[in-house]
Amino acid sequence: MRVSDKGTFELHRANLARLKSAWTSAQERAATGRQVTKPSEDPLAMSQALRERSKSARADAYARGIDMGNHRLDAADRSLADVAEALRRIRDLTVQAASDTVTARERADIAVEVRSLRDTVHSLANTEAAGSYVFAGYPDDAPPFDAAGVFGGSSDVPELEVSPGVRVALGVRGDEVFSGAGGGVDVFASLDALATALETDDVPTIRASLDTLDAAHGQVVHARGEIGARQNQLEVSQSVVGRMKDRAEVRQSELVGADPVDAYLELEQAQGAYQAAVKIAAQLPGPSLVNG
Repeated sequence: MRVSDKGTFELHRANLARLKSAWTSAQERAATGRQVTKPSEDPLAMSQALRERSKSARADAYARGIDMGNHRLDAADRSLADVAEALRRIRDLTVQAASDTVTARERADIAVEVRSLRDTVHSLANTEAAGSYVFAGYPDDAPPFDAAGVFGGSSDVPELEVSPGVRVALGVRGDEVFSGAGGGVDVFASLDALATALETDDVPTIRASLDTLDAAHGQVVHARGEIGARQNQLEVSQSVVGRMKDRAEVRQSELVGADPVDAYLELEQAQGAYQAAVKIAAQLPGPSLVNG
């Protein structure tokens, strides 16, 4: 092969390699929807895009935490709603039992229902959601109340960061709601005392228990109010996190994204240029440029 032929050969080979590389890059952009596919193409844009991707991933993590928090708070609120209903029923029974027209036998029968409702309240106080006891505090891997209604949990309510700089408590203190910590009413002790008074026909104690039941019901209502406020916080954080993710994705697309129409037009042009070069190369004398 003459020197001039060798130079032509190398020129066409380099041109084929360049066009094939351009076609491959165009295929990748069309497939991924990204204009910048590797750091060497635009180091600054890629670095900024990676930061935006990190923000998007963090938004996803916040969203998962919010979902978990909502699940836990919903479970606590449903349980407290049922506790409030049980306490209302116990109060109605107590008003009935306080009447002078009720016999000792009838009060003993009422005591049976009160003890059953007390067991229901106990079960609700040990509500579990996704492996966590929602009134146990932290740690939350064991039932907070024993059979006697004695609190064995913690006063530390778990918290979770649900948006940048915002932490939300995922529940309420079980010892405050049910055991009267901080000067409130011990619900289980009060219900046990009421049941005993009913069984022993102790009318003065039965009548005095009405104020205690009202206080216990008030504790539960107050706790539900706290949970509602925290659910509202989660709702606000959910909006914040959603906007955070949207902004990160838009910015990432601005930095490295490719317009779909432009990407496929580029792909067609690159493919056409490469295929045309292959046809020309196939007609050249000497070693094959296509298969070599």
